Amino acid sequence: MTPVRHSLAVACIAILAMPPGLRAEPGRYELKDGKWTAAVVPKEGTAAGEAALIRQHVELGQPRKALKAAKKFLKRYSDDKAREEVLLLAGLASIDRGRLYKAFEWFEQQLSEFPAGQYSAQALEKDYEIAEQFLGGRKRVVAGIFRLPAREEGLSILTRITEHAPGSVLAQKAMLRIADDYYTRGEWPEAVDAYDHYVKSFRRTGEVQFASLRAARAMYASFKGVAYDDTPLIDAQQRFRSFAAAYPAAARKANVSVTLKEIEGLRAEKVFRTARFYERTGRHSAAVFSYRQIVDAYPSTDLAEPARDALVRLGATPAGELPVRHEATPRQIRVEQ
Repeated sequence: MTPVRHSLAVACIAILAMPPGLRAEPGRYELKDGKWTAAVVPKEGTAAGEAALIRQHVELGQPRKALKAAKKFLKRYSDDKAREEVLLLAGLASIDRGRLYKAFEWFEQQLSEFPAGQYSAQALEKDYEIAEQFLGGRKRVVAGIFRLPAREEGLSILTRITEHAPGSVLAQKAMLRIADDYYTRGEWPEAVDAYDHYVKSFRRTGEVQFASLRAARAMYASFKGVAYDDTPLIDAQQRFRSFAAAYPAAARKANVSVTLKEIEGLRAEKVFRTARFYERTGRHSAAVFSYRQIVDAYPSTDLAEPARDALVRLGATPAGELPVRHEATPRQIRVEQ
C-alpha cells in the first residue's frame, strides 16, 4: 500500500471511531500538530458534540449563543469530563460580553470543580487580567445596568489567585500587584502588610529586594508627624538599616543613608519638643534628660546645638564639655512613589 493510501485509510478509521456528535464532514481535513486530521462538525445530542458547538460559538464571536448552550450543557451533563472546558468557555464568552465579574464567577466554579484541571492555568490567567482591569478603573456591571467601581473586587480576585495556586509564579505576581496597588494609592499600613507577606512567602525571588525597600518606604510614609506616635518612624529606621546591611549597593542607589539622616532629624525633633514642654512647665530635670538625649543620640542633627544651648541655659553642663556639633542634615520626608 502506498503512503498516501495508507494515510487515507488511517484517517477513515479515525473518522469512524469518533463519537456520533463529532463525526467529520466528508472530504474535509485540517492540519493539526503537523498532521492532517478530520475536521469536526459540532452537533447537539452528545456531550462532546455540544461542547464543540460551544467552542465554535466562542471562536466565532457569538458569546450569547455560547452562554446559552453552556448553561444547557452544564445542566444536562453534571459528570461529563467536558464540563471543565465548558465552564472555561462560559467565562470567555462573559468576557466577550463585557461581564467581567460574571466571567470570574464562571472561572471560580471551574476551579472549584476542577482544582487541578487541564484548563486551570488558563482560568487563573484570565482572572489576573480581570483583576488588572478592575484595579485600572474598569467598572463592574451590576444587574445588567449599573456600573460600579470594582477595585475591591480586583484585590479579592488577586487574593483568590494566590489561594488557588500558592507558590506559583502567577501567585507571586498577584501578591506583588496587591502590595503595589496599596502603595500607589498611599494606603501605607496595608502596603506594609502586603509587602511583608510577599517577602515571607517568596524569600528567594528576585523581587524581595524591591518589596523590602517599598515596605520600608511605606512604613516611613505612615508616620504622621512629630506630634504623633513615633513607632512607625522607629520601625522604618530599623527596616532601612536592615536593607542597607543586606543590599549595600541597592541602598546607595536608593539614597538610604540620606533617608536615615532624615529619620534621625525627625526623632530628634520629637525629643526636642518634649524637652521644650518640660522646660516651659518647670520640670527642669526631665528637660535636661531630654536635651541630653538629643546631644548624645543625635549629635549630627540640626537640633543638637539648640539642645546644647538649652543645657547651658539650665545650668546642666558647660558648653565645652558637650560633643561637637556635626553638619546638619535635611529633615524633609521623601517617599519615592
